[in-house]
Amino acid sequence: MDKTKMKKWIAIGLSMILFFPFDAGFTHAREIEAGNPNPVGGVYEPQIRKNRVLSSNEKSQNKKRIARQSANSSGDDSVYKTILKRGKSSYGYQSLTEPQKEIYDNIDLAMETFAESGSDAKDYETKNFPEDASEYEDEYTIAVVPVNQTEEGSVTVEDLCVAQVVFEHDNPQCYFLKSSFSYNEFDVEEGVVPADLVLYCDASFDEAQTRRAIDEKIGQTMENLQLQLEESSDNYEKVLIIHDFILDAVDYRFQSPNVADDTQMAHSIAGVFDEYGAVCEGYAKTFQFITDYVGIRSVYLTGYSDYSEDDGYSGGHAWNLVSFDDQNYYCMDLTWDDRGSGKEPDKIYTWYAMPKDVFGTRHFSGVSEDPVSLGWSYELPESVMNDMTKTYYAVYRSYIPEQEQPMSESMVKEFLIQAVRSAPAGQGLQLLISTDENNTLRNMIQAVLGVESLPGLSVGSYRNMESLYVKKELADTILKEEESTEEPSSDDEKEGEESETPKTEEPVPTQAPTQVPTQTPVQVATQTPVQVATQTPTQTPTAAPGTTGSTEKKKTLKVSSVKIKKGRKKITGKVSVKGTTIRIRIGKKAFKKAAVKGKTFVFSTKKLKKKTKITIRATKKGYKTFTKAYRI
Repeated sequence: MDKTKMKKWIAIGLSMILFFPFDAGFTHAREIEAGNPNPVGGVYEPQIRKNRVLSSNEKSQNKKRIARQSANSSGDDSVYKTILKRGKSSYGYQSLTEPQKEIYDNIDLAMETFAESGSDAKDYETKNFPEDASEYEDEYTIAVVPVNQTEEGSVTVEDLCVAQVVFEHDNPQCYFLKSSFSYNEFDVEEGVVPADLVLYCDASFDEAQTRRAIDEKIGQTMENLQLQLEESSDNYEKVLIIHDFILDAVDYRFQSPNVADDTQMAHSIAGVFDEYGAVCEGYAKTFQFITDYVGIRSVYLTGYSDYSEDDGYSGGHAWNLVSFDDQNYYCMDLTWDDRGSGKEPDKIYTWYAMPKDVFGTRHFSGVSEDPVSLGWSYELPESVMNDMTKTYYAVYRSYIPEQEQPMSESMVKEFLIQAVRSAPAGQGLQLLISTDENNTLRNMIQAVLGVESLPGLSVGSYRNMESLYVKKELADTILKEEESTEEPSSDDEKEGEESETPKTEEPVPTQAPTQVPTQTPVQVATQTPVQVATQTPTQTPTAAPGTTGSTEKKKTLKVSSVKIKKGRKKITGKVSVKGTTIRIRIGKKAFKKAAVKGKTFVFSTKKLKKKTKITIRATKKGYKTFTKAYRI
């Protein structure tokens, strides 16, 4: 299937406001303005319309609708219940009032009933809701949810809007559900109140066999993806796998040059799993679906990506928050991390777990109290983090913050060597460095690599930070050059035998990064301001962890009694000094920390295979870094 190519040069700016939005009426994709190359306009905005006032007879029948729908359910073993509903979130539901929760629950039942019906949407509409059949060719009625069943008539139109909007954002598995909805009314003593909520299936998902094929594709894909995710016990690593899976699966889908696709397929998880392509709504909903499916907390957000004093807020967009520890949340924008197939790199990490303040100017919400507008949201988590510790660059040791003292060329080389060793297998280097008017660090990196230029992926928008990309082949030459100075290991090395010449690593400054620069945030009115945790990060990212810039002679670390054997699931050994950090690399995978207690370390892994290369590195402040290689 052809996939539209896209070109996205990423920028990072200001301060993210913590609510997500909606607006009355559909807004089809807007053109991308010159100088603002990230795609926007890829979010359907809810549209609500009033239908009619029910007759007395219809009012009396209203209470029976849900019971009639429930009777059509096909059982507990349906694909929808066993697979699709595993990607359902409950985050928004917790924010609702009791009347709103009742509406939400009835919508949930109605969607489940339709999903399990095995009926074409147009036949389902005629059979179940002939009096509420849609007047539009692009939709079919699939639910009429009753409200205000008592004479008090306490449920308002606003309650309907809040419940439906929150349901849609909690339930990405309902890819067939249109964002437009309507309601009927009836008279009570206090006046006219909503009688029921009418929901629709997009006509592109009318046929049951179409939905069945998509459901089966989602199920099969999730089964394979879950097997891959189960190989890791670390949520950060799982989220990275999910991020990369989505970006590898599809490209951003354009309807025409610089105009986002406006089909329901591209705006839903179906566009990703069916490999049709997606716009920001599809990227963000799929990320939410998969994370919830595997038990990682995330929140789906929509809002604006542009603001100006003259035009206000514009550019509909969608993104996510995600938690690696079920407590603290980080900002994620998968859409703007996808550069499209055919590019090198095809994906980047400029919006991966970036600080709230960095997420900035391009992500606005919480600017309206109207539940059917592009500026309304439920309350979001209190602890949305504002540090660099979980960014791709900090975790994979490819971040050089601003330094008090200039780095030498040898220090830059050591930084690149460590970044190559830490990078995910098979990937080139994605670097984040401080910059000045002379591009000192960039030029030094180019000199070390022996090239005239490197592509800048977000030049100009970090102000004094820049992201760079180094091709894997070029990055590997640095490591090969460094490893050639070590005594190579033979295939028949005995268990526990050390390399004759352990490599001593040259120190790189570990100054804590200065605060990431931002422009002055635009002040935005919000319904309920969310308090952001300002705690000091427990781990400060550094340009190259492990040593200081001291030139004094350093002591030597020793590692002994290493036990490595085919079929084992643990690597154990001893180190000569307490408080030493041990990192181990299996084959070409990234280095990971071993558990150290006193002078003994243990590293858990999958069963070790014959001829696998194991690299062990010991580091401690004030000591020479000790590296040794083994082969099983």
